Amino acid sequence: MSKRIILLLLLFCVICLASCGADESVSEDVSEGSEESKVTTSEDALGHESAYLSVDLFQFSLQIDEEVYKLPMLQNSFISDGWSISGNDVQTLKAGYIESATLSKGETTFDIQVINPTKKELSFAECPVGRLSYDFSGTAQIYIADNFLLNDATKASITEKYGEPETTETHSDFSEITYGSRKTTGNYAKYLFRFDKSGKIIYFSIVNHYMSD
Repeated sequence: MSKRIILLLLLFCVICLASCGADESVSEDVSEGSEESKVTTSEDALGHESAYLSVDLFQFSLQIDEEVYKLPMLQNSFISDGWSISGNDVQTLKAGYIESATLSKGETTFDIQVINPTKKELSFAECPVGRLSYDFSGTAQIYIADNFLLNDATKASITEKYGEPETTETHSDFSEITYGSRKTTGNYAKYLFRFDKSGKIIYFSIVNHYMSD
């Protein structure tokens, strides 16, 4: 009788140990899956599928109607939202090269720069958009950092929102201000705003040729 009891106790211990091993295996699987979900892809670094309208002007994000983009942005991100890119027949882009093109949807058209920020030659379609310029002739609503609507902006409202500009230029029939310069973020990472004589915005450009880390 005592031998039977001992055997039953041993069997019970074996079952308990096997159950604990299975729980640890499940726990390890869940942990590994969680780590995989945190991996940042190279597409994220180009703003693809991860853009948000930042409160920081120098995150270089903007909202066009309902869609948010962060420069530099992959061309496919615009195309998947119904935009078309035209005006350039270049097939490949050498490392560090820039090409101009046109981004359009409906009545809205942007002049753009397509850039190759890598150290190798890429096909034109692989290269991200590093600059957007707009003259407000279309119907799109344009927002920049901290949900600021540009369409009805003035020089006064922009400087009140973002502080003193890096540069100011005044001409006979228009004036311009910039944020970001060679002294700070570099000539290829800046905003340019142009105004008519009354101070109302008539043109803007957002540029960022630098990929996120």
